[in-house]
Amino acid sequence: MNAVEERGGGVGKDTGSGGGGVRVLHVVCGMAAQGGVMSFAEMAASSGVEGVEQAVWKHRDYGGREGVRWECGGVARATDLGMRHDFGAGLREAVVLRRWLRERGKRGERWVLHAHSRVGAMASALAGRAVGSPTWLHLHKLSGQPWVYRMLVRWGRAGWVFNSERTRRHHGVGAGEGVVIYPPVKWPEGPAPAGGGAGRWVGAGAYVRVKQFDRLLGAVGLLRAEGWDWPLEIVGRSEPPVDAEHDRELGRMAAGVGGVTLRGYMGGWAGVLRGEDVFVHAADREAYGIVVLEAFARGCRMVVPRESVLDEMPRGWEGAGGVVVAESTEPTVLAGAMRRAAAEGVDAEGRWRARRVVGGRVSVEECVCQLSALYRSLPGTNRCFRNSSRP
Repeated sequence: MNAVEERGGGVGKDTGSGGGGVRVLHVVCGMAAQGGVMSFAEMAASSGVEGVEQAVWKHRDYGGREGVRWECGGVARATDLGMRHDFGAGLREAVVLRRWLRERGKRGERWVLHAHSRVGAMASALAGRAVGSPTWLHLHKLSGQPWVYRMLVRWGRAGWVFNSERTRRHHGVGAGEGVVIYPPVKWPEGPAPAGGGAGRWVGAGAYVRVKQFDRLLGAVGLLRAEGWDWPLEIVGRSEPPVDAEHDRELGRMAAGVGGVTLRGYMGGWAGVLRGEDVFVHAADREAYGIVVLEAFARGCRMVVPRESVLDEMPRGWEGAGGVVVAESTEPTVLAGAMRRAAAEGVDAEGRWRARRVVGGRVSVEECVCQLSALYRSLPGTNRCFRNSSRP
């Protein structure tokens, strides 16, 4: 079954610009509706790049949301669950994706594959080569096994796209061999408002091990033993859990620390931030961390690990302070950085003004402009890439 889910206006219809248009299929796979990868794919597919028809590939039972064209024909229910799972799921997904591409080819449609998850990357490399569809592998994280993606790019004759320069370097790809497109942040029109009370420690992100919320909880426990009574809120708990065992572990730790609120996932989460808050990001193995920029844009004081995404942003905001770099995310070191950040004082408005220099670099408009250039480089080519980001 290769069902097409109709969401929004004209989903499932040919809205491209005839035979000369570009059609891009964002291959995400699975059933998950949350997370940074899913958000980026939805944003890209709904961006309205002129002359480019876009859709998102998901599991055949996925319901979708309005405003995006969904092509729901996949069989993999989950992605990024470990190499053994993803290898098998990617092979199965490649079979149905190849069938879908061939059926569309009979109608005169040729689709470019823009793969976003590990299952999506495996399926796209296999199916794309089989039918001659140009393929982009978009890396959104620091893979523990970069060689897998290098193999897929070589075998599938695919191109590279990365969410940061750090991700590109991590995968051993030269600056001229891949495209870096930062996930966009909608810059707020004003700073986080004053709450009229004491500060809070705030963390955000999916409840998965790479976020290292256990270290944040450990640091708060140490501070509480010293007499700090600031509450901690961690936003991003999903239902059902992404990692049920880890979710339970965090719940037990939070109960032991006390004063901790584990909040559910919410779009626009940064709206809960107050001017007195200190945002803490303990994920030192994360490639991008869009929540860092979302908190940064609100003018809050922050604790970030070494090699955060802020290192790649335009400069000029440092004089306003408010960002403390933790040399390590071990609880004792992290707690020290949190003390220093709290001591900097509250000035959300001043920092929000200074940090606006970053807004243009990570804006939706800039992201769409880059996507447009990426996709518009493709009309007229009837071959896959040759181990390069260029057609």
